[in-house]
Amino acid sequence: MMLGLYFILALVLAALIFLVRKRFVAYASLIVFLAAQTLINIYAFIHLGERELEYFRFDHAGLIFLSILTLLSYYTVYYSFIYLKRNQDNPFRTSIYCAVLIMLIASVTGVYLSEHAGLLWVFVEATTLCVSLLIYHERNALSLEATWKYVFICSIGIALAFVGIIFLGMAVQTNGVYDLSFSSISAQAATANPFWMKMVFLFILVGFSTKMGLFPLQTIKVDALTVAPSPVGAFISTALMNAGFVALYRFYHALSAADIVEWMNNLLMWTGMLSVMIAAVYLMFAGNLKRLGAYSGLEHVGLVAIGLSAGGPVLYAVFLHLILHSLVKSGLFYHLGTVFHHFRTYKINSIKDYFGKAPGAALIFLMLLLFLGGIPPSGIFVSEFLIFKGLFNAGHIWEMALLLVLLTFIIFAFTRNALNIVFSEEKTKVETYGKIKYYELLPIMLLLIAVVWLGYFPPHAFSVFLSQCIM
Repeated sequence: MMLGLYFILALVLAALIFLVRKRFVAYASLIVFLAAQTLINIYAFIHLGERELEYFRFDHAGLIFLSILTLLSYYTVYYSFIYLKRNQDNPFRTSIYCAVLIMLIASVTGVYLSEHAGLLWVFVEATTLCVSLLIYHERNALSLEATWKYVFICSIGIALAFVGIIFLGMAVQTNGVYDLSFSSISAQAATANPFWMKMVFLFILVGFSTKMGLFPLQTIKVDALTVAPSPVGAFISTALMNAGFVALYRFYHALSAADIVEWMNNLLMWTGMLSVMIAAVYLMFAGNLKRLGAYSGLEHVGLVAIGLSAGGPVLYAVFLHLILHSLVKSGLFYHLGTVFHHFRTYKINSIKDYFGKAPGAALIFLMLLLFLGGIPPSGIFVSEFLIFKGLFNAGHIWEMALLLVLLTFIIFAFTRNALNIVFSEEKTKVETYGKIKYYELLPIMLLLIAVVWLGYFPPHAFSVFLSQCIM
């Protein structure tokens, strides 16, 4: 019942913001919604393992990402306030931004907690509509183009996922079963036709790759992140990517009961490898900071797919990697808003001597890029090491070697760009604008500390809870 009230409150607050169109009402409603988001998170932990409204379930995998979502919701709202104040948007655009942000957070929450394949698809489709409105917030030619691309290609991807769900329904219906809850799918998968199960997973993987940013439909996410407001970009590249993973993982786990596990793992392995390969090429030649962050996401989601294909204990590393990536990547996009405010550009070659102009901000920026590249003391180094260990133990030696070569190029790209931006002397005078405030940097510093802490010194309760996600 509490979950139903949560969704009703989200709808009411979003409608209130849109109808009243007062900046104070929009901001106050966002704060009220954050309180509701926190309460539903606490409620979910108290009722761990239970069902809600028949079609939702509070399991470990959903709750770990719901907790990250709640944390990032606070950060996104905080940096959205800064962004909206700087842009001095009119009340109409501000109301749309805040109303849609509430609906996006609620939709992603629905994805994490859905126990029914059809309902999960509905919430994933809802995220498409919400994100498209946020991409178009700045209302220029580039944002319009990126919005139409996102809507068009995402709709195709989600339609393919829907075809996969239809195939799934046909496969289990032959056994006289009409329930598409994931527990029921898992129970019926062993006796279902393996050919149809393969088709189901193939369509699901391609369809939800639009949300994960996984090959072959990664391009729309790159374009979306390039033009979206920085706080929205932080959300798309983390919480929405996690939503795509949760959707894929639900189907992967349910279909694992069928005799197609090896086929699914091979598909994930080479899809992930191609994603990392494409990311390595584009990162070497990235000229825009937002696109650098976007292609970094392609690399990390590729690593996640590879880790998922290895299975077993590596799944712990997969979940840990997603958590740490969410903290670092969101921090990078939040800080890119500050970088743009200071330099009025995202072009890498146009930003020089960051350290000389703002030493504190430059050091945080340097740490964000190095942490995202998995360079110690980044906790991402630990999760990547565990993934490599799992590949070695599973006998994927050649795949591991190729992945190491690709990551070498990626680390080089991150290090080169980070050092050039932070320490390179400017050949011509680069004009700077607004001063960087400490309250923009401190929250990001806390995220970096959390990445080191969870990677190298994880609390016992955290490790146990994470282990239970894969059981």
